[in-house]
Amino acid sequence: MNQIAFLDAATISKSLEQSALLHRMLRIALNDGALKSVLEESLDELLSVSWLSLLPKAGIFLVDETGEALDLFAERNLGPQCTTLCAKVAFGHCLCGRAAARAKLQYASCIDHRHEVMFE
Repeated sequence: MNQIAFLDAATISKSLEQSALLHRMLRIALNDGALKSVLEESLDELLSVSWLSLLPKAGIFLVDETGEALDLFAERNLGPQCTTLCAKVAFGHCLCGRAAARAKLQYASCIDHRHEVMFE
């Protein structure tokens, strides 16, 4: 017996927004811009998604030339204190450095006494 799944308006709206975001992200990636501007524009798009429950703040880190730390390369809405303190993060330090060292997602619930830099 075939079962037909009915989607509610919220699910359809979310799917449409997700498809539009994917289209915009692909368009950004195909543009001939500098890496930093491509990443900043991508952050703008990601942070505009209505159904994500997150603060509209983000940063993208790149591994530095030594291979032992991360450099904050692109950011949105982090503020001057955060951009200064997080300009370079050693692997294993703070949430971002631990995520990079483990190659695994870390969540705000992972913040503990080992988190060297704290913000409201």
